[in-house]
Amino acid sequence: DWTWQLKRQLYGRRRAPHLFLVFAAGVLKSLGFEQCAIAPCFFRNPETLIILELHMDDGHGTGPDASLEPFLKALAGLLKLKWHVYHPGSQYSHLKRLRVRTPEGMFICGNSKHIRKLLELLELQNAKSKPTPMVKYPAEKELAEPQLLDAQKSRLFRKCVGILLYLSVD
Repeated sequence: DWTWQLKRQLYGRRRAPHLFLVFAAGVLKSLGFEQCAIAPCFFRNPETLIILELHMDDGHGTGPDASLEPFLKALAGLLKLKWHVYHPGSQYSHLKRLRVRTPEGMFICGNSKHIRKLLELLELQNAKSKPTPMVKYPAEKELAEPQLLDAQKSRLFRKCVGILLYLSVD
């Protein structure tokens, strides 16, 4: 039912998502939410105990079941949105992270597909685990001089570090 005219704010540009966050923050504040000063994409409502993460135009939140549906209906009156309530015991993926809804809230952990990708890149899919990753060296044995990686191993190293940096948040 709406037609929008975009004035120099193309989707995908840095300024457009920032302006949407500013707009959405105003809407959420009108519904009693407080914006986190350290991480401005997080909001909480001290009355309803709902916590919301806003990533670009994807909102994701958790809170008591009794508070969620009234909040979502009020928000749907202000913004056009699709929503779904995941009940305790639900498990799903959002923004490449595994999310598990518990009675206490939301548990977020890294997606295991990233670990599988690392094992594949390093050809360790069939490796056997050891009780400790350390190897004991005699004190008198010197370690070999470091060597520069060739172009292929350097690319592999950067890929693996990129995956690990993504997982480090979790």
